[in-house]
Amino acid sequence: MSPTAAGPSPIPAEDVVTVELGKSVRALIDAHLEHAIGPIGQLSPAESRVLRHLMMGHSPSDIAAMQIVSMPTVRTQINRILRKLDVTSQTAAVAFAFRAFLQAEHDQKLENENGLEPVTSLHALAS
Repeated sequence: MSPTAAGPSPIPAEDVVTVELGKSVRALIDAHLEHAIGPIGQLSPAESRVLRHLMMGHSPSDIAAMQIVSMPTVRTQINRILRKLDVTSQTAAVAFAFRAFLQAEHDQKLENENGLEPVTSLHALAS
């Protein structure tokens, strides 16, 4: 009996883990971008979506296809992201966003564990 006649083949365990990890990372990124302050908080919803896709490793052409927009639109959004974050490349924008995310997580942990005000904030990243 062929695999199609028996129904869909099961997804290998490592692929399930990858899919679930991707969903978790995507949810964390979405939450971070939704509540971001500083330069990341200045991004429009469309720019935030593009940055999220870049953070997930998608190429501009993938982003255009997923968002059902043209490549010039994606390029414009990326250029606006670079300008607002004051960086010169997509890689730098992604690194900036992940640093901001990690700093926010650290600050939140300090606040929750010690009842202290964070030593640094995302505002410091803007300067």
